[in-house]
Amino acid sequence: MISALFLLVVTISTIDGMPYSLDEEATRLLERRGKPVVCDAGKPGSIAFVFDTADGTNDFDDQKDYAAKIAKFLPENGKVSVAGLVYGGSTATTIPLGSETTYDRLVSAINGISEEEHGPRNEAAALTAAAGLLKDSSGEKAIVLFVDGSAADAAAAKAEVEKLEGNEITVFFAFPKSLYSSLETELKEIATEPYSLSLNAMNSLSLAESIGIEFDIKYSC
Repeated sequence: MISALFLLVVTISTIDGMPYSLDEEATRLLERRGKPVVCDAGKPGSIAFVFDTADGTNDFDDQKDYAAKIAKFLPENGKVSVAGLVYGGSTATTIPLGSETTYDRLVSAINGISEEEHGPRNEAAALTAAAGLLKDSSGEKAIVLFVDGSAADAAAAKAEVEKLEGNEITVFFAFPKSLYSSLETELKEIATEPYSLSLNAMNSLSLAESIGIEFDIKYSC
């Protein structure tokens, strides 16, 4: 049975009205765990990032920004590697990165994605491509799936994730900043078991922290 975590990435503000920053969140996380050094992972494995660059996507820069920041907090010893990237609309384009991916190479690959395609993203093709990137990986396997657009898009993605059953891949859903406030009710309906729902990134699990838990990443040597 696939183990999947349904996660929201939302825009929130602090009490003083300042925009919330993933950098600040990650820094606080590291401060809670000990000195801010990503040094090891108890469960080695691989991650694939799946971007939504279909026609009409309005948060692609945010997707790339989040992915780069998340990667910043993966162990530099290669125990948790980024197997590759998938992007596209009606077709899925794959960028394999291999097991020796450095942070700089990953960020360069992420920033190099600029092509947008017409039509909605083919969720099945995107997830199949991501699973293919992880096929030869050992240890834990995870996909970070960016969902842009609507609750219908999210439901389609969830339906395709359920078809991955048996592949032992954990799928993290990351939503655009604008989706939570406008579709809160719909998203709650989608987030049924076996998914868990994080409603407040400041007081609950963030994407970076959730991945850290999945791979048992240690931030204190």
